[in-house]
Amino acid sequence: MPDFNTVILAGRLSQEPESRYTTSGTPITEFSIAVNRKSSEKTETLFASCICFGKTAENVARYMQKGSSILISGFLRQESWTTRDGAKRSTIKVVCDTVQFLDRRPAGNDAPPPVSAPAPAPGGHKYPASDIPQNMYQRPPSPQPTNDPHYENIDNVNVDDIPF
Repeated sequence: MPDFNTVILAGRLSQEPESRYTTSGTPITEFSIAVNRKSSEKTETLFASCICFGKTAENVARYMQKGSSILISGFLRQESWTTRDGAKRSTIKVVCDTVQFLDRRPAGNDAPPPVSAPAPAPGGHKYPASDIPQNMYQRPPSPQPTNDPHYENIDNVNVDDIPF
C-alpha cells in the first residue's frame, strides 16, 4: 500500500504567529491552531503546531493574529531533539503548503478595517507601492498587426459613425 501524508485542517489561531528567518534569508512562521471536533457527548479541541515558509510565512505573520480563522493543508513532519539533561523529545508539526484566511472583511464602507489588514495606500490601492512587483508596472505588449481580413484597427474608428 502506498504511503499518504496529507493534512487539511480548519480552525483558529491559538497564539500569535512567531516569525524568524533562516541564515539564508528564508522566512519561517510558526503558529498553533485550535481545531474542534464535536461528538454527541462533548467537544474535543486539538491544538496543532504548524510551520510555513517563504511568502506564505510572510503573509501569515503579516495578516493573521490570535483568534483568526484559517484553513491549512500540508503534511506531517516529526521533529526530534535531545534536551540538555539527555532526554530525547519529539513533536509532530504540520508543514503548510497552502494557507487560506477565512475571516471576512467587515461589510460597508464605514466599517473599520480588520486589525491585521494593512492601511490603504495612497491612490486607493490595497497595498503600498513597495509591495507591488516591478514587472506589474510594465505595459502589456501591443498587439501585432495581423493579415486577417476581418481585423480592424479600432484606433481609427470614429464614435459618431456608429449607428446605435
